[in-house]
Amino acid sequence: MTDSAILERVFSEADIASVRKPLEQATVIPTFCYSDPSYHEQEVENVLMRSWLPAGRIDQVANPGDYFTRSFFGESVIIVRGKDDKVRALSNVCRHRASQVVDDGAGNSPLLICPYHKWTYNLDGGLKGAPYMNEAEDFEPQNCRLPEFPVEIWNGFIFINFDTEAEPLAPQLEPLTEAMAPFDMASMKTIPFKTLSCNWNWKASMENFTEAYHHIGIHPESVQPYMPAKSVIYEDSNNAYSLFWMPTADKKPMPSALPDIPGMPEEYYYSKGVANVYPFLHLLISSNIILWLDFDVSSVDRHDLVWHVMMPASTLELPDFEERYAPWVERMTGVVGEDEYACTKASIGQRSRFYTPGRISHMEKCIHQMHNWLLDMFDSSSGSMDSPR
Repeated sequence: MTDSAILERVFSEADIASVRKPLEQATVIPTFCYSDPSYHEQEVENVLMRSWLPAGRIDQVANPGDYFTRSFFGESVIIVRGKDDKVRALSNVCRHRASQVVDDGAGNSPLLICPYHKWTYNLDGGLKGAPYMNEAEDFEPQNCRLPEFPVEIWNGFIFINFDTEAEPLAPQLEPLTEAMAPFDMASMKTIPFKTLSCNWNWKASMENFTEAYHHIGIHPESVQPYMPAKSVIYEDSNNAYSLFWMPTADKKPMPSALPDIPGMPEEYYYSKGVANVYPFLHLLISSNIILWLDFDVSSVDRHDLVWHVMMPASTLELPDFEERYAPWVERMTGVVGEDEYACTKASIGQRSRFYTPGRISHMEKCIHQMHNWLLDMFDSSSGSMDSPR
């Protein structure tokens, strides 16, 4: 099946044309994209399994032998730093009888040892030992290894891709990389914030956090007075990412007990940034703290939103850090609760048989970028993936 046939099999010509129009004329994607299990299967195979997925942070594998596991769409993966200092993404499925090689979680080990029959792998995925396999004819241990998936490190985030032919990530993000450089995110430390289990499609969550238009309805007291929707600046992009800035109403920094990162452009101190790398990386960026949102998608209408907080190590080491951090936690917990309400309400309508795709505001530019990214990914899909090396 040709590339364009995949796109046209999933969407009608009218759907494609409406989403592809300029922002001032475009509509959103159809509701089946949020509620239809058969569509979700197509999206997983042709889009998500071919996308660069954020798996974690580089500080989770700081030393050789450090590892953690992730599961994406039923595929268990080990992220591990090898003895050669290289970070790899390996299939967490033993080449013998398909047992998980390591338990879900994190740790440090010089070897990866399957608990079922003690097949043992080096940190690069190569088979080191397979007990009592000497009588198996034509078994070649040197040619047996855990499948390895492409990895890229961007601003301290570890991205993986199940498509071994995927286009490199970094060139797609060059303007975003330049904009994020003053924050030095690669050196930041990560701590957990909260997890929210969601009974709606993952795109509804990402879309909610991808525009400030909803400040006027969902955050009328918590956000809108300080960062009004009408003042938000939405950047152009190539659709692989989006970026917008939310300046304060008076162009002055919002009060905070947390110390600012020094040496940044002046506007970074009175503006909060929102950066997305599609499909799953979302960052709410302040001059002293970054909220990182991770997605764990399990079905068309189930996903977990996992929030982490990133800060300079010097901030976390302050003797009164908890006291300084507490007001931010209280304020952000309230905002997240308002966003949960918004997504719940939208998810009800996205199941309606009577809704047709609506027009979008210029304040939803990043949603237009996201929806075109989705069509781009379908359009470039061949409908199948090569086996990993």
